[in-house]
Amino acid sequence: MNIYRISVWGPCDSEPAVLSRLALAPDNVATVFAPSKDIANQVCYLVATRNLRHHSNYQDIDTFPLPVACILDTAKDPFVFESDIVNELTAEPILPAVNIADTQAAAGDLFRARCVKVEHRSDRNGTVCGQFWVYAPDPASANTVATEHGNTVGLFDLDEEAIRVELLPLEKTCVFWNIRMTMYDLHNKAAGGDA
Repeated sequence: MNIYRISVWGPCDSEPAVLSRLALAPDNVATVFAPSKDIANQVCYLVATRNLRHHSNYQDIDTFPLPVACILDTAKDPFVFESDIVNELTAEPILPAVNIADTQAAAGDLFRARCVKVEHRSDRNGTVCGQFWVYAPDPASANTVATEHGNTVGLFDLDEEAIRVELLPLEKTCVFWNIRMTMYDLHNKAAGGDA
């Protein structure tokens, strides 16, 4: 899935009401995982107007050239869209196509990461000491990011404890609403990543 950050103004009763707000900070920011910019735009619109159908809003989409290694700081689950809904939006879009090409050259993976303290690395049991969403170029990178993040925020001490990271993939289009992303540089230990 590709990752998109979408700033949202509105929804409002009319288009002029939305346009008058564009000089202000956005009302919401969505982080969307979708196969394309057009699908991301449409599912974000559905979430933004979920309680106010037929209202106007304005969305500004920002993309990344490559998958970013990041933790999604949120206690809320995303809005998930099943493949049949995505297929319907592809066949019969509710919004006009976005006229700017996608810039992400490769897709990444989104996981629910569970960090488990174990007595021995071969143990199948243990105590869950942290759960969070992680997005990365691949499962190995996601494991590194989850481990570094858990250690950095004090969920466990990598020098003292054995940790197993369980990665549960979410391969569906989804929208996270107003979250904070903690970015990790996988090539720079000082930035929170691993060499």
